[in-house]
Amino acid sequence: MSRRKGQRMAEIEFELLDLGAGWADECYGTFAAAATTDWANQPVYVSDLRPENEPSLQAYPRLTELVAAQALFGFGIDTSLGWTACPPGQACWKLIGLQLRTGIAAVIPLVIGPSGVPNANILVYENWPSVETPEVAPTPLYYRNYVAGWTNADGVVGFGYGAGGVVGSGGGPFAIWASNAPPGLQPQYADCLKRVGWLGGTDHFTPSPVFAYVVKPAETTPEPTPGGSGCATFLGALGKLLQKMAEGQT
Repeated sequence: MSRRKGQRMAEIEFELLDLGAGWADECYGTFAAAATTDWANQPVYVSDLRPENEPSLQAYPRLTELVAAQALFGFGIDTSLGWTACPPGQACWKLIGLQLRTGIAAVIPLVIGPSGVPNANILVYENWPSVETPEVAPTPLYYRNYVAGWTNADGVVGFGYGAGGVVGSGGGPFAIWASNAPPGLQPQYADCLKRVGWLGGTDHFTPSPVFAYVVKPAETTPEPTPGGSGCATFLGALGKLLQKMAEGQT
């Protein structure tokens, strides 16, 4: 792993990391174990990648549920420009999972493409409050100021951080989302993981998002069931009554 780019702003140390090869087993292997063909209707999964001898397990037992992970780290999930806005039949970079790891001071997003394998060369954004504002606005526009990096052959990109990335009472300082550029080639909708940071007092215990190319299914209208609708039941009863009245007059 090598360091490619860095800046320091308001005590948030940032480095775009060259993760190199070899991340497929750890990142994609974990994703594959949780894989399903129905990410459109599944809850966000959590993979806790800490080794068995990791000291933080004593204070923070292994996490498997989204609610518990949110309570510990304070992150939020914003789908306003992603799954919520995505029309049926269109694709979205949907947040489908979280990978929790220690041992590296970085948020490491994983991007899964339409064929269900890691997607290289996808631009991923990271925001924090004091980062510079580039000339070109990101798309989708969750935040105007950002840094960005491309996923490697293993579908990951490493956003390194310093002490300023620690989780506080309102969560962490970072937001992560995938780009929809270039138009026509990528999903035009993307979820965002907000308030990301690492847990102080640990060896950089950090949640990282897993985004996947997911097509939103068409909405279906369920067939009415007998007795399932008060209005339908009333009309049915009324029809029978009118029929009996008519029969009584003949």
